[in-house]
Amino acid sequence: WNAYVVESTNTFQNNNWGGTQSIDGEYYQTYCNGGSTPCSSSNVFNGGSLNRREGYHCYLKLASAPPAPLPPPPSPPTPPPPPPDLDYSYLGEGECRMANGQYPIGFSAWGTGLSECKDLCLQYDWCLAVEKQGNGCNLITDTEAFITTGGNTFTDENDQWGATRTFDGQSYTTYCGGSGKAGACRSVTYEFSGGSLNSRSGYHCYVKT
Repeated sequence: WNAYVVESTNTFQNNNWGGTQSIDGEYYQTYCNGGSTPCSSSNVFNGGSLNRREGYHCYLKLASAPPAPLPPPPSPPTPPPPPPDLDYSYLGEGECRMANGQYPIGFSAWGTGLSECKDLCLQYDWCLAVEKQGNGCNLITDTEAFITTGGNTFTDENDQWGATRTFDGQSYTTYCGGSGKAGACRSVTYEFSGGSLNSRSGYHCYVKT
């Protein structure tokens, strides 16, 4: 009763001794309780038992365990890490500042990607770091690298905040310190000394190694 009615939610079409029952298009005759009473909830098989009778054979259906769940699909392989940058050390997201936290000397170009910006800096021994923000590329230097060792100079014309400077056909905008004053490129001694990071969203600092 439990298996046929309760668990499988079937109903009896003819709950009488020998009553016809149609299951999936096949006709069967119903027999319960030796014909004394109709089938009811008292008909519980509960593993069954054997009553010996010549010519009859009983085969007990073994309970099958539910199929084991399928193993999860394998995880996609981890992509290999990017090759190390042998030319630069990434300080982090923010502005490139000198070791003392002040603004260095910077020459800013526009319309360059990160790789192109790094390549520009590698062309010059005086370039100590690159500061990348959007399409901007700021080549970072200091007094020692640009003037003393690099042999470059500033004039009254180009020692101005925002003055145009050209290196190998590429135009740059000059920024010395953060004061915006004329003459700041020569009147202040800038010492990068490995630099430091001033946190600022959208800016990224790469120090040449």
